[in-house]
Amino acid sequence: MNLHNPRPQIIPDLFNLISKPENIGDLHIKMMLKYPEQFAIRREIVSMFLKSFYKILWNKEDRLTNKLELEVLTGDHRESAFIDVRSEKVFIF
Repeated sequence: MNLHNPRPQIIPDLFNLISKPENIGDLHIKMMLKYPEQFAIRREIVSMFLKSFYKILWNKEDRLTNKLELEVLTGDHRESAFIDVRSEKVFIF
């Protein structure tokens, strides 16, 4: 499956799948979905973030699409760092 440019007819199903912990490769995001109270965040916020990210990524007409990057890694993963991304700008969608 091409997560960078999925077929339009499967996008609604993908939106349902991308916020389930078992479908997340990044351990930190997966744990935030499984145990949100341990991260002091609501599960809905993490889910909204994921859906918004992919909605922008898949909408080639969105001006922010070229600012996003999705890297799909293969093989075993051994996360050893965490990157905190912050922005002072507020984007209204």
